[in-house]
Amino acid sequence: MLLTESPLLFANNINALVHVTGHVGPLLDMYDSDHSPVFIVDTIDKLAPTCDVRVSLAELRKQSEKERVAATRASATAARGKPAVVVDMTGSLLVFEPEIIEIETGQTVAWTNSSREVHTVTGDPRQATNAQDVELPKGAQRFDSGFLNPGQTYEQTFRTPGTYRYVCTLHEVQRMIGQIIVKP
Repeated sequence: MLLTESPLLFANNINALVHVTGHVGPLLDMYDSDHSPVFIVDTIDKLAPTCDVRVSLAELRKQSEKERVAATRASATAARGKPAVVVDMTGSLLVFEPEIIEIETGQTVAWTNSSREVHTVTGDPRQATNAQDVELPKGAQRFDSGFLNPGQTYEQTFRTPGTYRYVCTLHEVQRMIGQIIVKP
């Protein structure tokens, strides 16, 4: 059995090619008749949106790394300095801290995963379990961090004023939801 804080971790990635790391935990699976040890997920990296790939794993990793580097550069270029606010993603409480923030138009928010869990920062109603948990101002672009493994950071610059509500897609059912108010 795979144990994570979210049973949706793999359901949200059905048919995707992912690389999972983890360890065998001290608990036994009480739901299986053989009571086998439980595998605890430490990190998950999406390598491709589908398992139907025609390139080698090495090439997929190169492509993934290029995309990651490009996203990091774009984020660094957009930020041009320190983020206005840093939001901490905690593990045991499954919350964004602070939950509600206010910034000025054009400022950047950084999310840091200080937990031992994988999280996302997702402002895209199409990816949410409940589309009403996500809210974007009219004309604002959707955003998604992808999987943020422990220790990783994601930055987003907000150029459209209004209220943004976003979720961690892996812990949305546990109400890991945040809000950003972008003032003009």
